[in-house]
Amino acid sequence: MAEANITQSTQGQNLPLQDRVAIVTGSSRGIGRAIALHLASLGAKLVINYCSNSTQANDVVSQINSTSNSNSNSPRAIAVKANVSDPDQVKSLFDAAESTFLSPVNILVNSAGVLDGKYPAILNTTLEDFDRTFDVNARGAFVCCKEGANRIKRGGGGRIICLSTSLAAAFRPGYGAYTASKAAVEAMVKIMAKELKGTGITANCVAPGPIATDMFYEGKTEEMINKTINECPHGRLGQTEDVAPVVGFLAGDASEWVNGQIIRLFLCFSMGNLLCCVQVDQSTVAIKEQFGKYQDVLEPGCHCLPWFLGFQLAGYLSLRLQQLDVRCETKTKDNVFVNVVASIQYRALADKANDAFYKLSNTKGQIQAYVFDVIRASVPKLNLDDVFEQKNEIARAVEDELEKAMSAYGYEIVQTLIVDIEPDEHVKRAMNEINAAARMRVAANEKAEAEKILQIKRAEGEAESKYLSGLGIARQRQAIVDGLRDSVLGFSVNVPGTSAKDVMDMVLLTQYFDTMKEIGASSKSSAVFLPHGPGAVRDVASQIRDGLLQASVDH
Repeated sequence: MAEANITQSTQGQNLPLQDRVAIVTGSSRGIGRAIALHLASLGAKLVINYCSNSTQANDVVSQINSTSNSNSNSPRAIAVKANVSDPDQVKSLFDAAESTFLSPVNILVNSAGVLDGKYPAILNTTLEDFDRTFDVNARGAFVCCKEGANRIKRGGGGRIICLSTSLAAAFRPGYGAYTASKAAVEAMVKIMAKELKGTGITANCVAPGPIATDMFYEGKTEEMINKTINECPHGRLGQTEDVAPVVGFLAGDASEWVNGQIIRLFLCFSMGNLLCCVQVDQSTVAIKEQFGKYQDVLEPGCHCLPWFLGFQLAGYLSLRLQQLDVRCETKTKDNVFVNVVASIQYRALADKANDAFYKLSNTKGQIQAYVFDVIRASVPKLNLDDVFEQKNEIARAVEDELEKAMSAYGYEIVQTLIVDIEPDEHVKRAMNEINAAARMRVAANEKAEAEKILQIKRAEGEAESKYLSGLGIARQRQAIVDGLRDSVLGFSVNVPGTSAKDVMDMVLLTQYFDTMKEIGASSKSSAVFLPHGPGAVRDVASQIRDGLLQASVDH
């Protein structure tokens, strides 16, 4: 979001902070980074301060300089390493800004800060952690504000803006050192605003609620995060880009009459303490305590919560339907490892909200433990194929166990589904190979059967062909015989006195002469007729000679 604003805004003219020099401490990441990018989008020249991570700081500088449309070779942003609690390093920070941009500093934003991610109670907070928290948060802000008050340009437009926290008005357990360090900053800003009277420099403080940064998530469990989200009026954590525009407003001329103010954002921690009233959103209930003891459940609406009588808001509890997907690894009866995924839909009961809020610190972890217990007790009794067939029975067993257990904690189990049963990767590969082999075997059988049928059909075709061929030859011979018979009978009728034998001799003789004529008609043909009778062997030579002479004469 901030990146897009830089590209669009720096291409315009007469920007609200055009060419004003701004130092933003702790601006290599988190809220400070978003503020630096936003001020750059308004035309300011930036000093990106960091303490350890130069890579992140240089990335912010590159982003600002790459989107600048300035024709000069001078940068619009530089990165400077400085420990904000060290006066000499803070002095060097201002020196670098003035020497680079050839102008006094106009805007100082104190964003650097640390938080003890262990969230200890005050009695468990070590002196080392306390000193470290105050060294950066309180001393660092003091050193920077002192240097800024002496070096920021006077006469109008000078701005000192410090980052605090809404915890400073909520007095939330576990944040003792952090809250105290930020409360010190707020007091210092209010005093400084009065001390800078007549200089044209204003001093204000921005105190956000929970913002989705690495510092916020550090050390928090998922349950703690969800509890904080439920307490937020918008039903979500704030984003760094939500804070930056407020700082941008305080840095501009429009905020000239805003001085010595603590501007609180996302008042999920402090509404009850500051205003003696609290709003509970729809599908949500709030837990009311008096002097640290449970007192009542607040339904949706507006409720009076007089803090001076010891009343406070312990937190919110969502009544919306929630879903948790649990992946459980187990083994079947036939020794196959599987991952069973169960989807649990559950919600807190309004009439048991105090049980749901106080009895469990990790609701999802508790549900997951019960799901593991039931699945790992049920699946090992079944073979893999039976697990797929009986997944509905497994889901019912899980739901029955959860309903019985979670009702004591103020939760209702709405539905339980087994949405996936996934065998181990090696098992799936083996099953695929088995299925592939079975399919190949079926394919081979089908192929062999097809070849068998083909051979049978081919044999049947050949037999049919031979049968038809023999039938044709038989019919041909029958036709020849019938023709000869008809010819002999016809000749005998037309030539009286001739016998059938005479007719056959004449036919054969005629055929013989026709054959000899065809042979003799070709000069390349040589044919010898041999007698088939044994008694005529001696006439072979004379018959050959006579046959050849006859062929030559005919030719």
